[in-house]
Amino acid sequence: MGQERWYIISSAWLDRWRYYLDDTSGLVEPPGPVSNASDLLQPDGLTPRSGLAKQKDYRGVVKEVWDFFMQHYGGGPAIAKTAIDIYEGQEGPRANVLAGVK
Repeated sequence: MGQERWYIISSAWLDRWRYYLDDTSGLVEPPGPVSNASDLLQPDGLTPRSGLAKQKDYRGVVKEVWDFFMQHYGGGPAIAKTAIDIYEGQEGPRANVLAGVK
């Protein structure tokens, strides 16, 4: 059996999603697309921003949760890791950004 992959997701986006789910007034808009690119990556779309902290800036979700978010909200890109660490497994300053991961 292979190693489980974690999909890194922006904590800021998750906070907006939770706020939307917790709203009982019906006035809160959906969170929009997952904002990994703008929240976690440098403009090249591959390199993680420096100084990101687990939980404060990003979290990890399993594939089924990632797929749910992609189906309902879109966005991305997918950042798949074997640990909940955006910098894990880097050779140089690159993240493991997976374009079009299903």
